[in-house]
Amino acid sequence: MHLSRLDNEVFFKKAFTDKLVFTQFIKDVILALTLKLVASHAQS
Repeated sequence: MHLSRLDNEVFFKKAFTDKLVFTQFIKDVILALTLKLVASHAQS
């Protein structure tokens, strides 16, 4: 179990040090938040 957790940490460190992956992740988060905001605004 401990080994798999360590592998996950290594994976995430590699992912977030890769600028392209990190940039896309941020864009996805912003898009998701924007869609959620629009949806909640449309309901009210």
